[in-house]
Amino acid sequence: MNKQSGVSLIEAMVAAVVVGIGFVAIYGITTSSTRVLLNSIDREKGNMLANMIMEDIIIDTQNLTQYHNLKFISSPSSQTTTVEKKQQKWKITADQLFSVVQNNSSECIGGNPREWRNCHYRKVEVVETSNGSKVYTISVHLSNRDGRAVNTFKRIINSE
Repeated sequence: MNKQSGVSLIEAMVAAVVVGIGFVAIYGITTSSTRVLLNSIDREKGNMLANMIMEDIIIDTQNLTQYHNLKFISSPSSQTTTVEKKQQKWKITADQLFSVVQNNSSECIGGNPREWRNCHYRKVEVVETSNGSKVYTISVHLSNRDGRAVNTFKRIINSE
């Protein structure tokens, strides 16, 4: 009888396929965990920015309604009022925290901001909960990662 020792070609190919499948699985897990980590970091940056914005607004309750529908994707034309100065401050901080993206694209206008790509959506909304209540909901909407994620941060304040 002829005893063969060693590994046959078929066994070697099967082993290579098994190792290859393992590498593909590890690559997929690594890619997924990196994406989750980046989203978490962006959410934390957005949370810091939203807290700064809300604290600035709470300090300036006399001008509370002027912050409604305030977008800080571009610099205000003048920076004479308190609101315009804060808008400029928020824009600079947001640009430092998140990458700067061109905002003049037609795909950045209208529709659902969650469907925008390569745009930033940065907006503050201040809405009175009911007429004459002096209780307001402040919402800060921020997109990041080139518009792939939109987060909304809300706080309710009593302006009296």
